[in-house]
Amino acid sequence: MLNRDSYHKRNAVLVVFSMIAFSSLHQQQEVKCFQLLRNKHEQLNRRKFTASLLAQFTSIVFLDSTDNSQRANALFYFEQDDRRQKELCLVNLLRLQYWANSLSDKLQGSEISEKKSVYLEARLGSKVMVAPESKKKSGGATINVFMLKGLHIKDCLKDLTFYADRGSKKQMVQYKDDLTEALASIVEFDGLETTQDPSPRSSLTLTMYNSQKAIFVQRMLGERVVPLIDDIIVLFGPEAKAQSELFIREYYPTEILIRS
Repeated sequence: MLNRDSYHKRNAVLVVFSMIAFSSLHQQQEVKCFQLLRNKHEQLNRRKFTASLLAQFTSIVFLDSTDNSQRANALFYFEQDDRRQKELCLVNLLRLQYWANSLSDKLQGSEISEKKSVYLEARLGSKVMVAPESKKKSGGATINVFMLKGLHIKDCLKDLTFYADRGSKKQMVQYKDDLTEALASIVEFDGLETTQDPSPRSSLTLTMYNSQKAIFVQRMLGERVVPLIDDIIVLFGPEAKAQSELFIREYYPTEILIRS
C-alpha cells in the first residue's frame, strides 16, 4: 500500500513539473515565433490544440510502466505535431530568397576580391542549410551564414509540405526536393567538398576559385534558388505571401533587396 501511494505521489510530482516545463516552453516559443493576426476561431483552435497536447503528455506520465506499447503510442501522438507555423516557414524562405538574390547580383558586378568573399559565403551558406547539423563547417563564415543556419530551411520545407493542400502537395514535394538539390549543388559541383563531410579550409576554397565557378554559383542562386522560392510561395496564396512580406519589412528591413 505504501509503495502504491509513493507511486501516485511520484506521478503527481511529475505531472506538475511537466505542466510547468510545457508552459515555459510554450512561452519561449511565443517569444521566438511571430504570431500574425488571426481571427477568434483560429485562436480558440490553438488553445484547444495546446490543451490536447498537455492532456496527452499527462496521460503518458500516468501510464503503467509495464505497458510499453501504450506508452509508445501516446508518445508518438505527442511528437508528430511538432511543426513550425506556416507563415514563419514562408518568412524563412523569403529571407533565403533575399540573400540568394543579393549574392547573385554581387557575383555579377563586383571586383574580384569581393566576388571571392561572396563566393565563399554562398558555398558556406548553402552547406549549413543542407548538411547534417553534426558536420564541421570551415572558417570564414559571415553573420549571414549563421543567420541561414538558424532558418532551418530543410525543416521548413518539410513542414510546408504538410501544410500544402491536397491539390498542391505533390508539387510542393517536387519543389522541396529541387530547392534542396540546388543548394547542395552549390556545395558539391566541383568535387572540392560534399554535404556529408567536414568543409575544407576556406583558404583552399578560395585558392581553387575561378571565374567559371563564380558564374555557376551566381546562376544557381539567381536562376534556380530564387525562382523556386517564388514557386513555393505561390502555392500558399497571396494572403500568406503578403503577411510574410509585411513581417519581413517590419522586423528584417535590412535583408530586403529592392528588385526592379
